[in-house]
Amino acid sequence: QVVQMAQEGLLLALRIGAGEPRFPAFQFEPAVLHAIPFVISAFGVRAWQAYDFLTHPEPLLDGAVPLALLRKGAFAAVARTI
Repeated sequence: QVVQMAQEGLLLALRIGAGEPRFPAFQFEPAVLHAIPFVISAFGVRAWQAYDFLTHPEPLLDGAVPLALLRKGAFAAVARTI
């Protein structure tokens, strides 16, 4: 179950207020899924910061969006910036 996977640090769960957690669909893509636990580990309980890192241009990646790089298989490059 996705809630249990999120509790184990395997999926990114975003909360909006007191509502149920939301699970960004991109993390279920095969090229991205394996990187999610690493990103969660780096950001800890700051799920929204992990989300922002994945979805916004990163200066340490020459302005590339980490999610786009993960989709291309560039996990090592993304991992070096965390």
